[in-house]
Amino acid sequence: MKSKASICGLYFGLFLLFFGAVTAYGQRDEKHFRNISVDKGLSQSTVFSITQDTLGFIWMATKDGLNRYDGKRFVVYRPVSANPKSIVSSYISYLYVDQEGQLWVGGNRGISKYNYATDDFENYPLARTAGEWNISSMVEDGHKNLWASSSGGDLFSYSKTAKKFVAVNVDVRAYG
Repeated sequence: MKSKASICGLYFGLFLLFFGAVTAYGQRDEKHFRNISVDKGLSQSTVFSITQDTLGFIWMATKDGLNRYDGKRFVVYRPVSANPKSIVSSYISYLYVDQEGQLWVGGNRGISKYNYATDDFENYPLARTAGEWNISSMVEDGHKNLWASSSGGDLFSYSKTAKKFVAVNVDVRAYG
């Protein structure tokens, strides 16, 4: 009878060990969220795009500038008319970090590329169609070509040799 009690004790001990380990492991994987808002320094409460760069900064696109968050404080980038190296748009709609870790910022006046060394921007103003217009998407293809599209249906490709965005004319009638 002693061996039956020992076997039951062994099974019970293994049961506690297994489920105790599973429970302990599940608790270590908890996620903690913190709300960050205008009262904490965010420039505007409507956020259109969020990305994290290779340095760990969180970037947020808003109606009132580009916001960089380091986990404690915000830095807000807005256009400054007297500074050609300030960001080109105040209405920021899309953020993209390319394969080389470069941050590209799309807005209602064009695209800006952030320069980490100088904390400023290289700007690429774009021809706009009539009405409400902004950069709505950016993507890099397998050949490291950067493409951007607008809310007005425009398509742009970044020319590395010319160092500018070029409009791509697509005849949609050719595709049915």
